[in-house]
Amino acid sequence: MTTETSGWPCGKALEIIVRVASPMESARTEVTTIIPTRDRGDWLPRTLLSALGQADVAAEVIVVDDGSRTPVTSLLASDEWPRIRVLRHDDPSGQASAWNTGLGEARGGWVALLDDDDVWSPSKLRRELDVAADTGADFVFCGAIMTDRSGVPIQVQDPPAADEHLYLRLLRANEVPSSTLLVKTDLARSLGGFDPELFHLADWDFLVRLSAVARGAMTPETLVGYTIHQSNHHQDERMLAEDLARFEHKHAEESRTSGVSLDRAYWLGWRASARREAGRRLGAAAAYLKLAWLCRKPGHAIRGITLALGGEGAMQAARGARDWARAPQPSPAAPVWLARAANPPEGSLRAVLR
Repeated sequence: MTTETSGWPCGKALEIIVRVASPMESARTEVTTIIPTRDRGDWLPRTLLSALGQADVAAEVIVVDDGSRTPVTSLLASDEWPRIRVLRHDDPSGQASAWNTGLGEARGGWVALLDDDDVWSPSKLRRELDVAADTGADFVFCGAIMTDRSGVPIQVQDPPAADEHLYLRLLRANEVPSSTLLVKTDLARSLGGFDPELFHLADWDFLVRLSAVARGAMTPETLVGYTIHQSNHHQDERMLAEDLARFEHKHAEESRTSGVSLDRAYWLGWRASARREAGRRLGAAAAYLKLAWLCRKPGHAIRGITLALGGEGAMQAARGARDWARAPQPSPAAPVWLARAANPPEGSLRAVLR
């Protein structure tokens, strides 16, 4: 059915396409997965497949179409999937507002966030629910692996310890990717959801506020594939810088009181890697040079100069020379589930496309 309603808490008009569930079905829903998307028809089907393929969990999937030029409903064969709900913003409002819209409509006792270009292990939600039950946690997160467009592993991102120091670590750096997070729905709503003033860093801000008041837990398994590509939203450097300034201003008092400051070395290292994987050679070189000055480490300067002058070919040659002189470092091993999730069979993709 199609209707008009107000989003929560941003109050924007939505077009809602809903397959209505019975009260019994709603009562059984354990988790609501929220997938914000805008003009990502090339990535969304595989992400949706990984969300729908969660094993041993009663889950629903909400796709929030944030003003895509081609509406998601014209791309997806949603009639084939009773668990899909598609909510549409007529005009783009940003990822935070999209998360808030999904959060306001969630029927599950838990909410999981999933970026529209990331993928999950089939056991992701079940494993995190079990960890929450075992520990009494209010939110849970897991390990992730960064991949290229084809799902080839780049780097494993181990989760931080979910101890009493998590809040302080999150004030310094965002070490918990949004697609790894599972949180109690009522708790997320009580925090006011996500800050729409933050375009790129709303998930980081939410995690800081969440870790300040709630009990977290983590599972070290690598259960999320985080995709790096040229159309990642984090490639918008100007808006990232503006967001970072807003984030610092918003949490300045907590940082001052706690004696914690932003880890700029972590930030610059992340930017260098992201720019490099997106093919932005000179931008990555500049980040390495800034990192060298900040950390007083000549190795970063050598990386920056090598990348600027010779590109990836020179970097590979330098790496080869280094490896010749010492034992080579192994590439990160791909989890068993990753290959299928990142490159699902054509038949599976056709099942979610018109």
